[in-house]
Order: sequence, then structure tokens, then C-alpha cells
Amino acid sequence: MNQLFRQARERTRSPMDADCALSRRELAELVQGWIIENRRRDTPIDEVHIGKIERGEIRWPNADYRAAFRAVLGAAADSDLGFSTRRAHHTTSASDSDAMRSLEIFAPLPVVVGLDGIEAIELLQRVEATDIGHRTLGAIADSLGSLCRDYTHIAPAKLLPSLVAFQVLIGRLLDGRATLAQRRELVSQAGWLSLLTATADLDLGYSRAADTNFEAARTMATETDDLALGAAVHETQAWQALSRGDLAMAAEHCHAGIALAPRSSSAYLQLCTQLARVSAKLGDADTTYAQVDEALTALDRAPRARGQAEHHFVCDEGRVIMHSAAALVWLDDSSAIAADYARRAVAHYETDTEPKVHHLATARMNLALLLAGSGQPTEAASIGALAFEPSWRLCQTDLFLAGDLDHALTGRYGNAHEVTEFHEHYLAMCATVTTHAPTPALPAPAGDG
Repeated sequence: MNQLFRQARERTRSPMDADCALSRRELAELVQGWIIENRRRDTPIDEVHIGKIERGEIRWPNADYRAAFRAVLGAAADSDLGFSTRRAHHTTSASDSDAMRSLEIFAPLPVVVGLDGIEAIELLQRVEATDIGHRTLGAIADSLGSLCRDYTHIAPAKLLPSLVAFQVLIGRLLDGRATLAQRRELVSQAGWLSLLTATADLDLGYSRAADTNFEAARTMATETDDLALGAAVHETQAWQALSRGDLAMAAEHCHAGIALAPRSSSAYLQLCTQLARVSAKLGDADTTYAQVDEALTALDRAPRARGQAEHHFVCDEGRVIMHSAAALVWLDDSSAIAADYARRAVAHYETDTEPKVHHLATARMNLALLLAGSGQPTEAASIGALAFEPSWRLCQTDLFLAGDLDHALTGRYGNAHEVTEFHEHYLAMCATVTTHAPTPALPAPAGDG
């Protein structure tokens, strides 16, 4: 039993009732919210997990959980909450003491991976008592979070070398000495890194490399029982299938991912909106509306972190509204709700204090499709052209949305001047993004013929 952890929870007051102790469920929700806010990661946890810690079944939670528990429960050190590894039960050797002193000396070093942050992680690893110490794991988690945020505004071709170099580093660390808990945490981080690398590979048209990274991420999710990671792999592959027009495969990945995903995770939100879009392409209105409703319901119960930088694997309100708008537009829903969602998504990303050009481009393309379907080709072509700016961030998967709009405009409005201009702009962007022929557009929403 971990009495220290349980006593710390019971000393902490419930945010709902100051006369009551913090419940296991409340602690789980506060911890998950702290991790999203401070680590920019979506790491599901529930009262069952808290119970396992109190019973001593989990003695050494991962670095994100430990930091969150210390913050929420007001603990100065892991030992105050009864957290320990086997190493902690042995007498500390002189070499271990020297290593820990080295950690104190190097603690202020920057550990954010850009093109040069890997060296700092390797330095931390070399001075720790094991090849994978808690500071090394913390540095890796922080660096992976930075890469996930960088992905939203840095061109994939520029980011990919950092991702590959980071994979090489983690591969070396996995060959080193580590406890089972440390290895499990590192493998989980490696899985998320492989999934991010697969996403960049898709953006650049490296489908074989993407498939290899998907398989690596899936294997690591299974090995570590990381359900959120496994679900996120299915979600990304669903988008891959959707963007190439394989709707049956996209639906299969969505259903498999939803079966895995913890209901409070960002992966679940993404999968609901992904299935809504796939269903819209299939003309299945009932499933489309049901999944949009489920996504909005799940959003209400999900922990929220406000004022944080965009993170590729964290699904926020803006992204749910944007993808819901896409589903309704693709279904050829001309209701006021569809128009409201489409315009809200554009306004959200246009006025955001931190530029999220990829999502802004998608939101604009959704709105342009809505306008094209409601007899406003001039405004549709104008807003669609804005989605191509800045062109350096657009990638192959973005072009299929532009292909949908091009199909809708040319199919309905023929050789109108603004339509011709957009078509020429679209073809030019296809040539800029890839040296291959532009990907054929998916079938337009019902009624666009």
C-alpha cells in the first residue's frame, strides 16, 4: 500500500466541496488537465489508475504523471508521495551520488529539441546513474512536446530531419540500461515520435516510410498498453485513407480506433470527427450527425487547457468545430448550423494569437466548399485561394481538400472567370507541393454533380 500517496490525496480538498477530501476521480481529472496544460500532451488517466497507485500496484508512474501529482497534491518530491523504484531501496553508491550531483549541475541546460537540442539530452543521459534516468525521460517528453507544437507551423521537409535524428537518439537509449518502468515510458515516447514522423512522411508523399513508422507506433502502443497511442495511429491512418479516396479503409480505421480510445482522450475526439467526415463522403447522414453530436458531447467532458500553443495530438474546441463543419459541408448540409460552424472555425483561427496556418487553411477550404454549394462561386474561389497562403506549409494531404473545391467549382460553374483563376492556382500549388501529378479529388458531396 502507498499510504503517503493516499494521505496526500485525502489532505487535499475537493474543488467541488471544501469539506470533502479530493476523490480519486477528481484527482485523475486534475492530473490530466495539468499534463495537457503544462506538457502539451493528452495522457488519459482515471480513478482506476489512482487506485492502483494507492494499492502499490504502480510504484513509479511516468514522469508526466509524477510531475502532475506533485503539483496537484502540493508535494516537493516524489518520495513525499511514496513513489520509488527498486534502485531507491538500495544504498546509494558513491558513483550514483556523483551522477546525481552532475544532474544538479546540468539541470538548467535547455532540453528543447530543435535542430540542436538532441545534444543536451545525450549529455543528460551520460551523467545520470542509469542510461535512462528521470531527467533524461523528462527532457525527452518536453522535446517531443516541442516537436508536436513545431509541426503545426514548420514545413514538414524542414522538421523531418529533427524527427529522424530524435528517433536515432531514442534507439540508442533503448539499447542502454533501464528499469522496466523507465523502458516502458521510453517506448511509449518512441511510439508517439514514430506517429509524428509518419504524419510528416505522409505530408511529403513518403508513403512507404509512413507505413513503416505506423507499424512501429502500433507495435509500441501494444507493448506499452498505450490505448491513446494505438487509437491515434488508427486516426492518422483513417485520414491517410480518406485523403486517397479509400473510404472503406478509412471507416475501418475509425471504428477500430474508437474501440480502443479512452473516452476522455483527444484521440477519441479526433476519431469521432474523422468518422463523421468519412460517413459524409459515404452519404450516411445518420452516422455523420451522430458522430458530430458525440464529438461535441465528448468535448464538454474532456479536460481543457486554455492559452497553450497548438499541439498536433491535442484536439481542442477549434479543431472539433472545424472538422464538424467539414463533415456537414461534405454532406451537402445547407443548414444554418453548418454555415455557423464553418464561419466560426475560420474566425477562430484568423483571430488566434498564435498562427495555426494548417488549420486556418482547412477551415477556409471548408467554408469555400459551403459557399460553392450555395451558389456563391466568387466568394468561394476567393476564400479558397486564401487557403493557399502561406504556401510553404501546405502539403499533399491538404491538396485533396483543394481538389474537392476545384471539382465543385468547375462542375457547377464551368468556365466562369473566378473559377478558372482558382483552377489555375490549384494546379500551380500542386506543382509546388509535389513533383508528382496532383492527387485526383475525391467524389464531391452529393448534389455537386
